[in-house]
Amino acid sequence: MKTAQANLDKALSANRAAQADPSTLVAAKLNARNGETLAQAQLRGARLNTLHSTISAYTALLEAQQNVELQTLQVQVDSKSMQVARVKLSIGNATTLDVTNAQNTLASRTSPTPGRR
Repeated sequence: MKTAQANLDKALSANRAAQADPSTLVAAKLNARNGETLAQAQLRGARLNTLHSTISAYTALLEAQQNVELQTLQVQVDSKSMQVARVKLSIGNATTLDVTNAQNTLASRTSPTPGRR
């Protein structure tokens, strides 16, 4: 964005100089005015791109925060499921496979995997 601002400053100076010089041809004056207008549009575009990048980064952050919260809640649910499976096993209403499956589900949620940190 600094480059766009510098280009606008240069175009403003060039346009002012062209408009102030009585020996400058009309075509050159128009060209200088068009250069200033172009530089203004480029600066606006740079500002919009910066704003877009900022908004995109912010929404990505919000999404990541929501994912962390969701994963935390899912780990809590999986922990309770494992506790339930153990209680059921202790009263004879489940098998060791049920407990193992619950443990594996919990372990898969809590172990670090590539791409999920």
